[in-house]
Amino acid sequence: MIKNIFIPEQIKGYYLFGQKIIGLSLQADGVYATKTLVSGSQTSINSFKYEPLGFSPEQNYDEAIQQSIKNALKALGGHSQIRLALPSSLVIFKELTFPFLDANKIKMVLGYEIEPILPFPLAQAVFDFIITKQDAKTKKTTVLVGITQEKHIAHYVSILTNSGIEPHSIIVDIFALYSFVNQIPKYNNLTQGTALIDFSSDATTISYINNNQLRLVRSINKSLLTLGTKEELEIALRYDKGEESEKELLAQINSFFNDIQFTFNAFQSQLSNFSQISRVLITGKCAQLTHLAEFATERLSIPFECIDTKGLLSNKELSLKKSLNVVPQEFVVSCAVACPTPIIREFNFLESFFKASNVGILTKQLITAIVLIILIFGVFISYSWMQESKLSTIVKQGTKELTTTLSTTFNITDKKSLLKPNKAVNTAQIKLEEEETLWFAFSKQNRYSYLKYLQELSIRIDRESLGIQFKRLSMDLEENTITLEGEIKDNAFKSLTILEESLKESKLFAQVSIPQDMIQTNYNTKITTFTVKIKTSKENGE
Repeated sequence: MIKNIFIPEQIKGYYLFGQKIIGLSLQADGVYATKTLVSGSQTSINSFKYEPLGFSPEQNYDEAIQQSIKNALKALGGHSQIRLALPSSLVIFKELTFPFLDANKIKMVLGYEIEPILPFPLAQAVFDFIITKQDAKTKKTTVLVGITQEKHIAHYVSILTNSGIEPHSIIVDIFALYSFVNQIPKYNNLTQGTALIDFSSDATTISYINNNQLRLVRSINKSLLTLGTKEELEIALRYDKGEESEKELLAQINSFFNDIQFTFNAFQSQLSNFSQISRVLITGKCAQLTHLAEFATERLSIPFECIDTKGLLSNKELSLKKSLNVVPQEFVVSCAVACPTPIIREFNFLESFFKASNVGILTKQLITAIVLIILIFGVFISYSWMQESKLSTIVKQGTKELTTTLSTTFNITDKKSLLKPNKAVNTAQIKLEEEETLWFAFSKQNRYSYLKYLQELSIRIDRESLGIQFKRLSMDLEENTITLEGEIKDNAFKSLTILEESLKESKLFAQVSIPQDMIQTNYNTKITTFTVKIKTSKENGE
């Protein structure tokens, strides 16, 4: 979906969309699966499913486990993510301290730091880390790095993809277990030396925690269940044994716990500030053995106890479904992987292994973005074309109506003028102005104005006494001007002055002048011509 391509699934532990996560732990006897529902910052543990490994004569382990995975997922229903627990026996662990707090900076230099300790080329290594301690004052960060070979991740990815699954994350089982236990209120303050042991069906993983910090990890490639059946182990772990077969099994069990004691001693030799182990937390399928904790406590003189998951009932961010009381010990690891708890939230071996998947996501993003851009532009262009076509039709219809109306109204017969609307409008405008000029002269108002000014002129001018003969009279009422042209005898210049003064006395005339340059005398005929310029008042003599 587009939201999974462009929008991050979570921001600092807050999931923007609800996720159904299934955690898988693949062991020698089958598949252990846990389903959780994550929404916002809350995680609910919903269901568990164990699918035993059923071999048919023609199947190998990979084919059998693939079928078990399919059956388990079918039983659990739909999911958004598949997370896988990687056995610690396939991982090298290294504690490192960096002089800064930024996790991104650690990722940039991590490869250079671990290369000297690798028994194989760095190019074949897949690695990631969890932050176990940060000191804001000294700006130091302590991390525990998990390193495995590329071939191991490739093998598990192949199993999942052949099962029809695209894995989301691969997480070291002990990292997930440590992060999960840290969320149980009873164990979130392990200040004294504590051992955390996963007794799975095919291996045993032992880790050391001090001051809530996971320091060391060691795996033993054998399990109590490889020594005998569950029923045999139950009998052997009691103290009322008597048969020789039980004594032989007991000797093997004692040897097994000697290996655990050896691991504790090895931890002590590796750390200068080692704090004695005062408590051992156990989980896994073998932890179900009734007398295991009692036997181990007596054998190693250290209190052993199964992880108590009832404390999750009071946890706000990580909780059990109401119908569940506890997480069964054999499902604790798969449950820990299915819960995106803070410590392992950013841990994922696939990020360094499956770099091609990141490129694939980027390719999907680019392809999707290009397709969306093409669609948007396509819709925009189509809409614009439709609008343009619609407007073009309207313009053509309007132009046709306009030219028809103009041709009929103004009697325009020039076909060239009618071909272009602008020319047709200009031609109509000219004809309109001509008609307005013509009708203006015959309008009632103009007729009244002409008569009014003619009457005023006849009153003000006494042609006989002044000896003036007028040749021409013109009126331009739009410009508010009247022009008089006439002639006098060359010795009657005083008449012009009397004429000018008489006209100035009229309230209808705003300005009266006889320009000197328009007074001309013909000395042969002894006649002088003149022009009178009159500026009329705007209205009623005002």
